[in-house]
Amino acid sequence: ALATRLQGTPAERVTQAARSEPVKRSELQKQVGYDDAELDAAIEAALADGMLLQLPDDMYFSAAMYQQWLQSLVGTLKAFHHTQPLRLGMPREELRTRTGLNSTLFNLLLDNDSTIVSQNSLVQLPDHRIQFDEAQQANVHQLMGVIANAPYTPPSFDEAESIVGNDVLHALIDLGEIVQVQPDVIFATSAYGEMVDATLHMIDENGSIAANELRDRFGTTRKYAIGLLEYLDSIGVTRRAGDVRVRGRGSRTP
Repeated sequence: ALATRLQGTPAERVTQAARSEPVKRSELQKQVGYDDAELDAAIEAALADGMLLQLPDDMYFSAAMYQQWLQSLVGTLKAFHHTQPLRLGMPREELRTRTGLNSTLFNLLLDNDSTIVSQNSLVQLPDHRIQFDEAQQANVHQLMGVIANAPYTPPSFDEAESIVGNDVLHALIDLGEIVQVQPDVIFATSAYGEMVDATLHMIDENGSIAANELRDRFGTTRKYAIGLLEYLDSIGVTRRAGDVRVRGRGSRTP
């Protein structure tokens, strides 16, 4: 690094200055001490030689370090998919913590490269797919049949777990087949959608909805009605106003 600072070409010097983390053009200029014309020429040469990458917001980063950190992320995800094949992805913050990246560099890598897919709070490799074996698929079929027989009073999380196992149940949640609205309350996605639609329709017709009204509308129990409404409150679809709910400002999706 010292040799590059003292004897390196202008392209090598600006690349060295952007080695630790992405930096703005103004910071590059401060570190290398070039005037505007010299800096533009150095950056252009470094970009042409593939030593430097230009990122959004006038940021520059060493191409070698970019690839090094990207491969660290990919390797960590590969290991996760291998040991947790029934998980759709790794929690985003867990991946950042495992690789030791600061938030700025981590977000830049994930937001500017298609090597890693980021959805909501999960990250995964593009070719990763959850696949159930024959026995697991049979258990899934059994669980979905039980839920279909009583869609608005489905088995509890623990009961569902006893049928398919913890890993498979979490996989169904990750895949969007099941929505978990409370630690022990789950719904099939189709039933969840029906209940959300009905909740919003009743609010629009009557101005508000009470838990007992939702309970009676679907012939369910207070546990499920309250569980759903509290979940909708938490994601902003509804808002509690005394003993009733009114419309919130959030999305209806889980």
